[in-house]
Amino acid sequence: MPSAFIFYTLLFFVLLALPAAMIVFALLFFEHERRLWKRLAPMLGPFGQRLARSFALAILRTRFPRAAGFLSHRFNPGDPWGLPATLAGIAIGAGLWIFLGIVQDLVAKDPLVILDFRLHNAAAFFRTPAMTQLMLVITELGGPVVIPLLCTGAARLAFARNRSRLAATFMLALASPGLISVSSKTLFGNERPIDAIVKAHEASFPSGHMLSGAVVYGLLAALLLGSSMGRNVRAIGVTLLTLVIVGIGLSRLYLGVHWPSDLLGSLGLALIVLAALLFFLHSARPIRWVDTFELPMGSYVLLTAGKAALVMALIAALWLSSHQKLIAIAPLQVVQPLSIDTLRTAFPQNLPRWSEDLIGGQMEPVSL
Repeated sequence: MPSAFIFYTLLFFVLLALPAAMIVFALLFFEHERRLWKRLAPMLGPFGQRLARSFALAILRTRFPRAAGFLSHRFNPGDPWGLPATLAGIAIGAGLWIFLGIVQDLVAKDPLVILDFRLHNAAAFFRTPAMTQLMLVITELGGPVVIPLLCTGAARLAFARNRSRLAATFMLALASPGLISVSSKTLFGNERPIDAIVKAHEASFPSGHMLSGAVVYGLLAALLLGSSMGRNVRAIGVTLLTLVIVGIGLSRLYLGVHWPSDLLGSLGLALIVLAALLFFLHSARPIRWVDTFELPMGSYVLLTAGKAALVMALIAALWLSSHQKLIAIAPLQVVQPLSIDTLRTAFPQNLPRWSEDLIGGQMEPVSL
């Protein structure tokens, strides 16, 4: 048990905690960029005025007036297509860079592919009945039953408070990861591991559970960060939501249905979707057919239906995990039996003579 704890702790920090922390940092920055800008403006104002009167910028405005106007507009915090769009574009670019970097490594068969096999094989050594049951519950939190219930329940609660833009954001958070996941799986067609302990039929890359979970729970974390709740409540809530995102990724790796690269690629896509959704949610530009949309129900009915959907989501996660059928993995058949006499006389041709690190680098000689 201590070795399993150490293994999953290291895997948590190296594989998923750092990317998830980047997403949370981006959410925090998006939610508070206007407040941050107001605090920094008095300090940056004199520096900006001095820089604006500089000789280099004067030449730039004279020779390239359109480029200078474009750049100044990009940092205007009062325009929806100014600083908010710039920040959203930076986050989308970062997510795209992560996703394309993973795709490049998979196509080129870089050491990341070797790391996929090593981590996947290592996870199987630490499976226990109690840990398996816990991972089944966590993985259902990002599944195709719980996520729709969460999004529809949150949308109904938003409609009950006359926040149709927020309700539309939750419905987009439900639809967009599914469309992206299905199209990406069809495009790349990466095969899943063959020794998964639960059934999975679609292609492996990216992880639909990880993508949907990171988007929906990341959106909830962003809303919690921007809420008027106490600082301690927001800190605890965001921490728990981040742990859920990371736990979903670890559960997919633990159950053997995804490679680590699938999870990292999903986090990159989730950052892209989250940046677009937050820009849509907080854009000051009105969208008439979205902002004025109403459901033909009273606020009490919508509140009751929304809360019921959230409770059903939790019940569904517990029920589905308890009724999940595990696949028994039979031991591999020995292809070439080895005897002690054979090992004493000569090495078989296909027997590795050197140990390797996680990415295939040569280490110490194999001791027999």
